[in-house]
Amino acid sequence: MFADPQSITIDTVATSFPRIGGDATSSHYRSATGLVLYDGSGQVFDLTIGTTFTKQRARSVARLDMQGNVQNVLGDVGIHSLEGYSAYLVYDRPIAPIMCSTAADQVNFVSAFTTWATTSSNAAITKLVNGES
Repeated sequence: MFADPQSITIDTVATSFPRIGGDATSSHYRSATGLVLYDGSGQVFDLTIGTTFTKQRARSVARLDMQGNVQNVLGDVGIHSLEGYSAYLVYDRPIAPIMCSTAADQVNFVSAFTTWATTSSNAAITKLVNGES
């Protein structure tokens, strides 16, 4: 089980995510700044962590969602738009006894992927966000 609260650094600021729900296979955490979303202020961040199982596979997902008001792109003073986006890390694997690799092998595999994504000042993530393939 993950600790309560979780902490994520957003734009150089460590942000606390207290647990607000969950069950045996998932947890839901939320951090909010300016919870009033419909008057032009505030952002809400949700972190969801969970695992689902089928007969032969397990899929673990960590998902970060943001919803907030942003200044209208046309520059109209006092006009805001509700905007949201999400980022996921999904790890899909066979369930033992089918799986032959060790937990350390799996951690190294996922770590290699996240290192690729964040190396060189998030170069790969920047390309992905800009629509490159």
